[in-house]
Amino acid sequence: MALTPLSLLIAEDDPALRRMLGTLLRAEGHQVVFAANGNEALKALERGSVDLIITDVMMPEKDGLEFIEEVRLKRPLLPIVAVSGGGRFVADKPYYLNVAKHFGATICLPKPFSRQELLSAIDEAWTKSSPPPAETSAEELPRDAG
Repeated sequence: MALTPLSLLIAEDDPALRRMLGTLLRAEGHQVVFAANGNEALKALERGSVDLIITDVMMPEKDGLEFIEEVRLKRPLLPIVAVSGGGRFVADKPYYLNVAKHFGATICLPKPFSRQELLSAIDEAWTKSSPPPAETSAEELPRDAG
């Protein structure tokens, strides 16, 4: 799992799922901020620092796809885990997740998912978005003789 506690923004319109995700992720040491739709999530993102976003794809007002698209314009490197149960038809699930990936989701996770699948998705998204370790320390950099 993620080696350090993260500040997570969860955009999910289902209140029961939001509570469950909050309980699970806080137990793992993460800080959690909630939003019920993409508009609330954008406001939450403006108010504070977030390390990673978990967003449902299908939400009212501003859906996850629009939200992902706007996040990518403002924070292109912020890791995003998109989740979807497929909307009206279960067969639509792969379609929505593929579109979310195209819009900029780092990782896509179909609902329902297990605790371990969610934690692995968070870890993978965080790892993919983390810059590689620097090979040269600041002390080794040439000094400007200026």
